[in-house]
Amino acid sequence: MMVKGLFGQAYTMAQFYTLVKAYYNSGTSSSSSSAASTSLNKATYTSESTKATLSSSYSKYKLYNHVKGAYTNMKTYKWSSISAKAGKTVYINMKGIRDPQGSTWYRFTTSTAKGAKEYWAYSDAFDLPSTTTAA
Repeated sequence: MMVKGLFGQAYTMAQFYTLVKAYYNSGTSSSSSSAASTSLNKATYTSESTKATLSSSYSKYKLYNHVKGAYTNMKTYKWSSISAKAGKTVYINMKGIRDPQGSTWYRFTTSTAKGAKEYWAYSDAFDLPSTTTAA
């Protein structure tokens, strides 16, 4: 069976399969086509050391293990996993500005304990002190 009209010429199914596999999987079967076609954003990071509270609209946003879209293997978490509620104090330790959108994200913990689990959330999930700006 010939595949016609794709890539400007005719191919057998075996040739077509080889072309598609090489294009989407870089010649290996271990890569996923969705990962190969996903473009990652860059982010610029700065250290922070401030306390904030969760805003009244925090639940509109998700928790992540990295700035959204800046890394592969993104994980999301439920706010209930940190017993979140509006006004809860969090400890921000890093700021990330995602390019090209310019959106601001904060890495935070819910405890000052060493080794406390860190999460990332969009800046609108927080009520920040007046000395910290959401750029």
